[in-house]
Amino acid sequence: MVNKQTRNIFILSIVLIALFGYLDSMQIIPWQETQLWEQYNFYVMPAILGMWWIGLLGMSVMYYLIKRDKSEAVGVFISAFIILSGGAEDVFFFILSGNVMAQQMCWFTGPQTIISHLMGEACVSPIALVLNSILFIILAWYALNWFFKQKW
Repeated sequence: MVNKQTRNIFILSIVLIALFGYLDSMQIIPWQETQLWEQYNFYVMPAILGMWWIGLLGMSVMYYLIKRDKSEAVGVFISAFIILSGGAEDVFFFILSGNVMAQQMCWFTGPQTIISHLMGEACVSPIALVLNSILFIILAWYALNWFFKQKW
């Protein structure tokens, strides 16, 4: 049986990733208008990545301060990071920004491309990104449950 606390923290992780997607969708507007992608990649993207790390770490530290369970706090961070790296933030970005996913999104590299590679695609397609996100959400759920069973 699923622990209600585990389910709630997992939902909170997804909500936090959705918030990242929303913030990303709001900050991208001037960059889309000016097309200054080199400056964006050099200055803005590192700041966004730092914000994401601080958000995930902050959630995990707060959890630890409340529950005093290291394994669960580590699990909160790792499961949220799995969700983030699997492309869920990107899916929320497209949903919340109103931007249309291109049929080929070749700018994606890393974990977001796993399903695309399995499907034999050269670039990430919308369906591959969504399926990849779902896969990583499922992996994150199992990781979180594993960490919640550990007691360190």
